[in-house]
Amino acid sequence: SESCKKVYITTPIYYVNDIAHIGHAYTTIIADVLARYSRLVGYDTFFLTGTDEHGQKIAMAADKAGKSPKEFTDSFIDAYKDTWKEFEIDYSHFIRTTDEYHVKAIQQWLQKLIDKGDIYKSSYNGWYCTPCETFLSDKETEGAPEDKSQDGPACPSCSRGTQYIEEECYFFKLSKYQDRLLDFYKSHPDFIFPQERGNEVVSFVESGLKDLCMSRTTVKWGIPFPGDEQHVAYVWADALNNYITAIGYLQEGKQAEFEKWWPANVQVMGKDIVRFHAVIWPAFLMASDLPLPEHLLVHGWIKVGDQKMSKSLGNVMDPRFLYQEYGPDAVRYFLTTQMAITQDSPFSLQDLEGRINSDLANEMGNLLNRMVTLAKRGGLDLVSVPADWSEASLKLQADAQKMVKDVQDYLDTYSLHMAYAEVKRFVAAVNAYFHAQEPWKLVKSDPTKFAEVISATAHSLYVIGVMYWPVMPDKMQ
Repeated sequence: SESCKKVYITTPIYYVNDIAHIGHAYTTIIADVLARYSRLVGYDTFFLTGTDEHGQKIAMAADKAGKSPKEFTDSFIDAYKDTWKEFEIDYSHFIRTTDEYHVKAIQQWLQKLIDKGDIYKSSYNGWYCTPCETFLSDKETEGAPEDKSQDGPACPSCSRGTQYIEEECYFFKLSKYQDRLLDFYKSHPDFIFPQERGNEVVSFVESGLKDLCMSRTTVKWGIPFPGDEQHVAYVWADALNNYITAIGYLQEGKQAEFEKWWPANVQVMGKDIVRFHAVIWPAFLMASDLPLPEHLLVHGWIKVGDQKMSKSLGNVMDPRFLYQEYGPDAVRYFLTTQMAITQDSPFSLQDLEGRINSDLANEMGNLLNRMVTLAKRGGLDLVSVPADWSEASLKLQADAQKMVKDVQDYLDTYSLHMAYAEVKRFVAAVNAYFHAQEPWKLVKSDPTKFAEVISATAHSLYVIGVMYWPVMPDKMQ
C-alpha cells in the first residue's frame, strides 16, 4: 500500500544439519525478488534470512560427525552464505539462533511469559517426531501401538516413525488463544496467501488447541530455560522468535529499530511449516502484546518426479550444481516465472533448459542482439527520442505502461508467476512490433523512421530490463 514506506520480508531460518537444497533456494529467491521489487519501488526494505541451530536433530547429527554441536553448525554457515551470494540474494541480515543477542532475548521473552502466567510447569507424554521436532496431536496418534518402546505412528509431515516420550516440561497456554486466533483469521482473510492454506489452518484450530510443550529436559543442545537449567527451550519457541530478535526485540538501545520494522509485511515459507507460523507464532505474539505480521506467503513444494523435494528423500537438486551449470539468473528466472506459488510444481532440467532457450535466448536475447546490430549498421550510437512517434510506437508505449501497472497489481498479491507472465507477453509484443516495422529495410530507405523504430525498441527493452531486474539482477543490469 502507498502509505507503507517500509517493507520487512523474512524467510524461515533453515535447519543446519546439511547444505542448502533447491527448496531452500526457492523460498529465499521468492523473498529476494519481493525485497528487490520493494527497493525498486522506493520502499525502505529489510530482508531477513538465517539458520536454525538448536535441537535434538542437530545434536544427533553433530554426534555422528564427531563434533560439538556448535562446531558442527559453524561448519555449514559459510556454505549457506556462499550459496546465497552466488544466487544474488541481497539480504539485510543473516541471523543464527546461536547468536548471543538472540539467546538472551529468548530467555527474557520466556521469563515475560512465565511472569504473565502463560507458561507453567507440568509433564508431557506422547509421540514425538525428532526429524521434524514436532509433537503429534491426539488425532494423529490414533492406532498407536500399546508398546511404547516401539516406533509410533508415522509423522504426518515426513512419514517417519515417532518415539514415545515422557518428561517434565514447561507448557505455553496455547489453548487460551484459540478464540482470539479464530477471530483474527476471520477479520484478516488475507493473512494467509493463498486462501486455501488459510482454510486448512482455520479447521485445524477449530478442532481444538492443546497447550504447547515449551521445554525439553532430555535434550541438552538448546537455549537454557530461565531459572531452570535442567530445561532447554523447545526448538520452535527459539526459532520462531528470530523474526523479532533480529530487528532488536528486547535489546537495549534497539527499541526504535524494532518499532520501525515490526510487524513484518510478508513472511515467506513452504506449506509444511504453515501450522507453526499461522497458529503458534501468532499466539506467541498475542501473548507478548505484539502486532501480528501482515501476510504469510505460503508456497507449494518443488517436485522432482512425483516426490516432494526434501533432504530425507535424497532427491535433492543441489543449487551449486545448478549455479555452475546454468548461472544464477536463469535459475532465478525459472523458479520465479514457472512455479505457481499456489501449488506444487514439477522441476526438471529439461524444462529449465527449454525456458532458457525460448524465453531468454530467442525472445529477449535475440531481439536485443538484432536491434544493437542494426543500430550500429545505421550509425546510431546514441538513441534519441523522436519528435513524433508513429501510431504503432504509441501503441507499444501504452502497452508498456499497462504491463508495468499489471505487474505491480500482481506483485501486490504475491502472484509472481502471473506478474512475470505479463513481462513475457510484452517481450512478445516488442518482437511483433520490430518484425512489423522491418527496420532492416528502413536503415537505407528512411533513416528518420529507422531511428524511431530503434528508439521505441530500445525504450521497450529498458522497461523490460527494469521489470525483470528483481528476478535477474545481474543480467538485467
